[in-house]
Amino acid sequence: MKEYYIGLDVHKDSVLMAVLDDRKVRSNGKADDDVIGTWEAPTNSPQLVKAIKRYQEKGKIFVAYEAGCLGFDVYHFLEKQGIACQIIPANTVFRPGNEKKIKTDRRDAVLIGRMLKRGGYPYSVRRRKRFGTISVGVGIWWTI
Repeated sequence: MKEYYIGLDVHKDSVLMAVLDDRKVRSNGKADDDVIGTWEAPTNSPQLVKAIKRYQEKGKIFVAYEAGCLGFDVYHFLEKQGIACQIIPANTVFRPGNEKKIKTDRRDAVLIGRMLKRGGYPYSVRRRKRFGTISVGVGIWWTI
């Protein structure tokens, strides 16, 4: 089964989505060999769900985005639509040396997708329905 890694760069009014596939990046190839494409959609919109579900029908998907302590709207929206999503704390997204100086929405979305592709993110946010809280990593809790 083919795997797709979807990194989202979320803003108030829009979401930039980068989709990567499970191909290996050649060492002599372009840096974006594994990027299928990037798309922009309104936040919490049917267009975003449709774009993600298109890849869910083709294979297994992994979806994540970066957010601070208040950025759970997209998470709740996607979960209600049947799309599992991880939230990565914004200050822990790994940026290689040359990526630290130039920050664009596309680069952020691709970086998040690559983090997922490398094996996920160990400190992603998980909702604990029983207690109505969100846990991030070890010892950090937000009540929702």
